[in-house]
Amino acid sequence: MRERYDELQQSLQSHKARGLRFFSDAFAGISHNLTSVAGAFNTYYSLFLPKQMPISALTDDVASIDAYYQNLSQQWSEQISPPDRAVRSLGYNLTGSKQFTRAIEVFKYNLKNHPKSVDAFSALSYGYEMQGDTRQALEQMGSALAIADDSYPYINYLRETKARLQTQVDK
Repeated sequence: MRERYDELQQSLQSHKARGLRFFSDAFAGISHNLTSVAGAFNTYYSLFLPKQMPISALTDDVASIDAYYQNLSQQWSEQISPPDRAVRSLGYNLTGSKQFTRAIEVFKYNLKNHPKSVDAFSALSYGYEMQGDTRQALEQMGSALAIADDSYPYINYLRETKARLQTQVDK
């Protein structure tokens, strides 16, 4: 029976229909009764973009973040702005691969969209610190503390980080 699906896929690939996407997967180890469920899952997984933008979708320009979320908004038929956490995750991913300049661009982009986010300021501070710009890191951490209150769950981390950065600047 699999041969029929393979023939269909080959035919669709050789006669490209505009806008048509076809996915055909074999589910080894899945009982026949569950293949429709696995197929439905794969359908939604293949058709819809995740709300968390993957790092592979980020180009050299932060405009790719806007483009990704515009496309996502069209798919979901609702306006989806780039979430603070998702964009910070992209920046942290870049710092992890030592792309500090790009990470800082992403963190700044996030701060522009979330100017009252303690986490956005803290992330930008982290980016500067990883790049070696302790003065900028201290300034951004100060901005994070300026809008954080005692109910912020990581207030002690912010205070300790600011004190550590201040010590480094004072040397």
